[in-house]
Amino acid sequence: MRSPSPLHPMLRSVLALALAAAFGACGGGEGPLDPASESTAEPSAQSAAATPVPTEGLAALATSERIAFGSSGPLSSVWKMDPLGSQRAPLFTQASGAHAPAWSWDNESVAMVRPRVSNGVTHTDILVMNADGTNQHWARSQASVWDFDDPSWSPNGSRIVMTVYVAGTPALGWMEPATGKAGLFWLPGGGGVLGTRPSFNKAGTKILYIGQKGNTIEQINPDGSGRTVLISATVKLDYPSYSPDGTRIAYEKGPAGGNTDIFVRNLTKGMTARLTWSPAADGHPSWSPDGVRIAFMSTRIGQRQVYTMTAATGGDVLRLSKDAYYAEYDPAWTH
Repeated sequence: MRSPSPLHPMLRSVLALALAAAFGACGGGEGPLDPASESTAEPSAQSAAATPVPTEGLAALATSERIAFGSSGPLSSVWKMDPLGSQRAPLFTQASGAHAPAWSWDNESVAMVRPRVSNGVTHTDILVMNADGTNQHWARSQASVWDFDDPSWSPNGSRIVMTVYVAGTPALGWMEPATGKAGLFWLPGGGGVLGTRPSFNKAGTKILYIGQKGNTIEQINPDGSGRTVLISATVKLDYPSYSPDGTRIAYEKGPAGGNTDIFVRNLTKGMTARLTWSPAADGHPSWSPDGVRIAFMSTRIGQRQVYTMTAATGGDVLRLSKDAYYAEYDPAWTH
């Protein structure tokens, strides 16, 4: 385990002061963009209609499985569909910049990122709702003075881990929707755990994330101990996630804003497989519940769209979203 950077004690002081301002007491009034007070207009039948997709070569898929995704269409911004791209339905349709949907492990709730205004200032915050889009509310009643991003649930549903941008520095944080408590992860030797994209393994024993410099995939224990670098590269790494059985890690790799591709690292065998080879940007992998397929985002038609492929070889690619004009992105498969 690497020793904490010499900057960590100073950062800890900044973060400690920031916590008092950002999280404060658990009470407090709702912000003016409280989703509970907003309309939830249903989309027109035409815009919600599913686009047929070919199913040759695919095994039968459970109809209860859903892939949530972001959309830039007129009824933005977060939708869900089945693993064949059918049964499209809105989760959240205010044109508000909502993104990064994340399913709870029981698939009964969805968390996502949405701008929130408090005291005339806008920050990104975590919105929570039921799987059918009802009961929309902020994960914490009190707004933060810092930006939250990349929500992901703990397997028991008691916590949401996230990226907290404290004075522009990304650090790993957590919140408890049931109690309103929130905080940051700290290394045992001092200093905050710096990085982005935190997510749990299915057992709830490890948290995977992107390191501070953006070119490492690291993990910690839920108490912040046991920091370990699992994968390092000379280019950008992003969107890491454990396979359902915890033996593999899917991730995006490539130059920032360039031709990224999807890789899978087998932690048991110590081997890495490259799954995508297109000249476009491929990224944001999300595992199917059985670990057989991976949903991902690609710009291979010139616009961000959602696809799936086999997790073993990257073959049997199926395009789920069929809109060449509006972008669709941030795929998140149910557990």
